[in-house]
Amino acid sequence: MKHQNFLALALCLAASAAMPGAAQAGTFIGLGQPGPAGWSIQLYPTWHQPLQSPTSAFSFVELSYFTPTGFTGTARDRHQFWAAAALGYATPAPRGDDRATGVMGQQLAYEYYYNAIERRTAHGLSWWTTPYIAITVPNGDTKASGFGAGGNQHSYLLGWNNHFGWDKWSITFAPVLLSYADRSRHADAAPADGAGPVRARAGLSLTLADLAIGYRVSPELDLGVHHSYSLYNRGHSDFAASRQARVGPSFAYHGLMQTHRIYLAGNLSVDYLASPGLKRTTTLSAVLVKFF
Repeated sequence: MKHQNFLALALCLAASAAMPGAAQAGTFIGLGQPGPAGWSIQLYPTWHQPLQSPTSAFSFVELSYFTPTGFTGTARDRHQFWAAAALGYATPAPRGDDRATGVMGQQLAYEYYYNAIERRTAHGLSWWTTPYIAITVPNGDTKASGFGAGGNQHSYLLGWNNHFGWDKWSITFAPVLLSYADRSRHADAAPADGAGPVRARAGLSLTLADLAIGYRVSPELDLGVHHSYSLYNRGHSDFAASRQARVGPSFAYHGLMQTHRIYLAGNLSVDYLASPGLKRTTTLSAVLVKFF
């Protein structure tokens, strides 16, 4: 199954809040491999105690299709296509009439999987490598707070993911994820010179060392740790650069795959590093995939 990072949504919110306002789901144990051929529904629910604003809860909802073969004409490589959007809630600013609920991050994407090292034995090494690209379109929402604020812009995501399996170990590693958020389609930020609202641009951001390591403690359960390090608004941005690093426990449950074709995994992450002036956060995120 694929890696899904929610950095694009974080960048969209950053354009209106001048900070990474939404949590990124990050990678999970076992992702970075293709799922069974055919359709799937993928849910990425997230609860986030944010940096400076009230708690938010949302789910990235994805309709995905995995091809049975790829360019080689065999199952050694595969293609994935998906369409997705995030639906959620965030407490709006006080003394305002902004809606708390909204939709953002409407996304079309493609990912390519190649099995660079095929597993020869039950305890041998395997390696899937998976570049992907995604385009997020504006949500048309001009409100200043609540979920969906800051999503009225195009953004572009370019990532590279890898999954290594060896004996009972599972390692999903994304060395770099690049995201570029373009200018907002409406005036949504006031510059320092007081000239009035402008169409702000979040610009280029990066996530480095997005890592999930798991160990098979039983036939149905992997336990491990997740880590990621993000650099926000690092180029062509109207906002000050910031950074965030997080770590925490992770799990993946396989007990429902045989009977129900359901994969479940989750992370509990806490910030151990954040830019000055930004409160550290706690994020509970999960992925639930139903294959058809």
